[in-house]
Amino acid sequence: MQMIFLDESGYSRDWKKQIDEQPFYVLSAVCLPMSNIPVAYDRLRDEIGKLDLPGQKRLLGRGFEIKARDIAQGTGWWRDHNDERNRVRDLFLSFPQKESGTAFVVVVNKKAHLSRYAFPENPYLLSFQFIFERIEMYLKDCDEFGYCIYDQNERLEQDLQEHANWLLTEGSRGIYYSQLWNDVFEFSLPIQRIIELSFGTSANSIGLQVADFFSSMTNSYYKSGKPENCGWWNLLTESLHRKGERLLGIGLKEFP
Repeated sequence: MQMIFLDESGYSRDWKKQIDEQPFYVLSAVCLPMSNIPVAYDRLRDEIGKLDLPGQKRLLGRGFEIKARDIAQGTGWWRDHNDERNRVRDLFLSFPQKESGTAFVVVVNKKAHLSRYAFPENPYLLSFQFIFERIEMYLKDCDEFGYCIYDQNERLEQDLQEHANWLLTEGSRGIYYSQLWNDVFEFSLPIQRIIELSFGTSANSIGLQVADFFSSMTNSYYKSGKPENCGWWNLLTESLHRKGERLLGIGLKEFP
């Protein structure tokens, strides 16, 4: 059994009107074997505990949370503590790979999406469909089932739950263009390996906090123009799922 933690970055109530504020939407999924989670959580808690961070009165994931946005922006206490900031970032971004897991990120360029399609789909639900497709194929490849937990977003929760129920019942459907055949094809992918979707709070879940780092740091990378020789981005992508050497379209989905 795989536990799958999902989080987003770049959400806005009106994605079209607020596109300049949030030009990208990123959805991440971090997959971990359930049997590995207790030891993996303890290891990360111990490493974070060694940093003696201010205000940490509770254990990580037991009421204590480190926000990836604060690490990405270097706000507050982190501004003058780059060593600790870098250490925290590296611990979270290397977590899936170190703990026999994997990760996926979907990145939607909202402006490109809006300009390319006459009737653009909701990027939040579209990203959700893209990531469910990739999780399903991953679970099928490793002959596992998965339970999904999404970091709570009250404005999206009902729509996401309804969309998940539809995908789990009807499967994912769409069309794609094949450069090999120079033609457009329809596809249907049954979603049979994902058991269900529930919602949680990141302060009470290390897995959701790791997913937060993958979505927030990816969003920061794209908003910064995808800078070259970015060490932490290279570390992040080491945990993203691949087929052979192929990353793009597998563990990293860019749309459009």
